[in-house]
Amino acid sequence: MEYSRIKEKRQMTTRDGMYKIAGTPGSDDMNSSPTVIGIRGDHENVIVQGFVLDGETTAALAAPGHETALRLPRSVLLAAAQEIAEGA
Repeated sequence: MEYSRIKEKRQMTTRDGMYKIAGTPGSDDMNSSPTVIGIRGDHENVIVQGFVLDGETTAALAAPGHETALRLPRSVLLAAAQEIAEGA
């Protein structure tokens, strides 16, 4: 599946200081998964909404209790990286 950059729709996807950078094609909703979300005024971080990992993968990662991991298609990550590099 090809995931989209949504630069031209950024104003439509703003909510509570957040905006959708890249994610599910055809969706303006930040609640669609997978999605990379920007935070207004924070140029160092993004929020990533993805798919919950299975128990075996989660256990193998052995992440600390205050961290989480999720699965995100590479194409979403690359689309978001390109959008951020262009000034998202």
